[in-house]
Amino acid sequence: SAASDVYKRQTMVNNATEKGTLDTLPEIPGLALWHSGHIGIYIGGGKVIHAANTHAGVIISDVSGSGFTHWLKIPYITYTENTESQ
Repeated sequence: SAASDVYKRQTMVNNATEKGTLDTLPEIPGLALWHSGHIGIYIGGGKVIHAANTHAGVIISDVSGSGFTHWLKIPYITYTENTESQ
């Protein structure tokens, strides 16, 4: 049901040990972005991929102005941070 889906997303956010508000978003592709009732995936460069609605489908949007409020590392995913040598 829709209510249980919202509960599962909220539980994932609550269980995340590494998370923060968007103003602290690290440049790590694969992070989950969240706002109440919706999850997207950060793909880097200030962009997020998410299922917008049944008409638009899955889209890529700018994180700024997207409505997402928080980022989180999903506990069972291993993330790697890109480091560039100078």
